[in-house]
Amino acid sequence: MQETPQQPPRSPGKKLRAGNILCGLLACLPTCASFLVPPSSTKALGCCHAAAAACSPRGCSPRGCCRDYKHRALLVQLRAQQQAARQEAGTRRGSVVVVGGGFAGLGAAYHLTGQGYNVTLLDASPNPGGIIKDAKGNNIEAGVKGFWFQYGNIFRLLSELGIKDSALTPWSRSSFFSSNGREVDSVVFQEQLRLPTPLGQFVHTLPTFTRLSVSDRLSLWRLGFALVDYQSDYEKYDSMSVADLMKSNGVSPQLYKDFLEPLLLAMLMAPPESLSAAAIIGTFDFLALGHQANFDVKWCRGPIGEKILTPLVETIMRRGGSVLGAHRMEELVISEESGQVMGVVASTPAGSTRLFECDAVILAVGVKALQTLTRKVPALGKSEQFRRVMNLRASDCVAVR
Repeated sequence: MQETPQQPPRSPGKKLRAGNILCGLLACLPTCASFLVPPSSTKALGCCHAAAAACSPRGCSPRGCCRDYKHRALLVQLRAQQQAARQEAGTRRGSVVVVGGGFAGLGAAYHLTGQGYNVTLLDASPNPGGIIKDAKGNNIEAGVKGFWFQYGNIFRLLSELGIKDSALTPWSRSSFFSSNGREVDSVVFQEQLRLPTPLGQFVHTLPTFTRLSVSDRLSLWRLGFALVDYQSDYEKYDSMSVADLMKSNGVSPQLYKDFLEPLLLAMLMAPPESLSAAAIIGTFDFLALGHQANFDVKWCRGPIGEKILTPLVETIMRRGGSVLGAHRMEELVISEESGQVMGVVASTPAGSTRLFECDAVILAVGVKALQTLTRKVPALGKSEQFRRVMNLRASDCVAVR
């Protein structure tokens, strides 16, 4: 059973300063209320010539001098350059490196460039924000590309870009399928008579089931008590799986097999037997049950990379931001004296490494990518907060058209 991650305990000793490293588990679209990225003026520095003997022939090796930071003179020079540049620019803001070129990273870059920050976005993909292709050249998209009623931050962003109507459909009816075919249609709840939640969702959805009997449909209402009770006894519901919850509450086996199990697999990418009942109730409370209209959805009119992310990248670059593909984060440079972030070392398409100066770093990546960075980057691996990320589980999801 997947447990709900808890806040890690505070540990003594040196810590990475939260003000300097903003760890963004920003995979969920509705949480990205505001975002960042900018400047071409951010300087990418390679190895100093004096340390070239310790480097690989192609440039500074992340396992060599960049990891040991024997070229401390370069770091001192880097900090002096940062301070001098700020004094020269007057009101210019600091520099930020954003790691991750998905919706969260690009959104962060957009927001920060709008506030005057100097930001460079680094992404392992060769085409950040663009269409991704698999080994056979087929277009693929990560994640589910629905935009639900409560994604107000995303709708505001698209309105600012002037692409909301061209990128998204109107509020749309959706259909859910099992291996037996179409099971149920989701109506546009804003167009229906408004009733108290979750009564409205139940009443308006009940007639749209295509195959299940009325008695099977009505058994769904037996979960009503759990929806109200789970917050008063969270540990009880967290200790059972959502599959056990449905069975113990008398949900029809046919309803579970033909509708609820496929729905959970499609929306949460994991079998119900491995999902905490408390976590699932909380998720659906937010996604569908908090308000009658919450499950209303708009869909992207085409590939999200083409319709949304490419215009976002273009806006970031017009503001002076740098968006660099095929750049993988290798090291995080932190001052031993002050604990302040000084830069990020990244590998380049040419096979060398570059050092990007910055005052703050945002890790706008998913769970699996963050786990990879925690294993690879010593500064992250030393942090108890980042090591706790290794306890999380995640599933990759690809949208198919």
